[in-house]
Amino acid sequence: MSQDAPPRGRHRAERGLGARFRALFWGQAISQVGDYIAYLTLPLFVIQLSESSLDLALNYSLEIVPGVLFGFLGGVLLDRLPLRSVMIVGDLVRAGAFAALGLLALSPAPSLLAMVFLMSFLIGTFSSVFQNGMAALLPALVRDDQLSLANGRITASQQLALAIGPLIAGVLAETVGLAPGFFINGATFLVSAASVWLVGRVPARITREQRTGFLEEAMHGLRYLWNEPRLRASTIAAASANAAVGFLESTFVILGTDVLGAGEAQIGTMLMALGLGGVVGAMIAPQIARMIGLGRTMTLGMLIFGVAFLVTVNS
Repeated sequence: MSQDAPPRGRHRAERGLGARFRALFWGQAISQVGDYIAYLTLPLFVIQLSESSLDLALNYSLEIVPGVLFGFLGGVLLDRLPLRSVMIVGDLVRAGAFAALGLLALSPAPSLLAMVFLMSFLIGTFSSVFQNGMAALLPALVRDDQLSLANGRITASQQLALAIGPLIAGVLAETVGLAPGFFINGATFLVSAASVWLVGRVPARITREQRTGFLEEAMHGLRYLWNEPRLRASTIAAASANAAVGFLESTFVILGTDVLGAGEAQIGTMLMALGLGGVVGAMIAPQIARMIGLGRTMTLGMLIFGVAFLVTVNS
């Protein structure tokens, strides 16, 4: 062996992301499957209670609004609180909310719609808190040069969950009802909470001495975001894409039930196809980015998505 060659064990250690990341990854992979079971189960439940597309849109808004309200403040808030504890509380609250939805689904009635709206707002609020926590937690688990790899693995598992979760939700809804889908998702949040606990102690990103006023830090973050042209453009693009993807949750349910007359399992299959496309896209995106550049790849992806979505809706 050449003296310059590193030992094989050391090379593997440098490539690996570590046991702490693996614990988090598998917990989130399981939780994401539950998320995408709820991705179909929750709008199906709203339609079952009200048969109103307006109520479906309102429920979706209640899930999304907390992210808009707390998104920019979440990082500043998490700098002042124990990160893992906040994330675990977020998982436990969401587990309880989905358990409550499961109980409501056992005896559905239109009068329960207000309770569903409340649960959706709670889920959206603590999902926003948890996602902010994930963004802060990953840099504490892996080296800076491994962050893209770690994020890539989590994104790939999310796309795979989108391919699996809605199909499970559709089959469950068509065979045994909506309640099991809610209970399963609630259970996956308990798995997620356990995985965050297994990560172990995480050092604070900012010491008490480094802190300034809450609003001052929040405004500093907003100014930094706005004054960095590439960061500003990518944030606006990502927010627009996420908003468009979010509409799929309601649009596919309405398209399947009202336009196509499809059953729950068939709607789940449509969403599964969406997830499989995402898996393929995640696999080929790095090669395309190397050929034409990251910005052009993102632009091309959004154009293809927009055209495909318009064709689907107008078909």
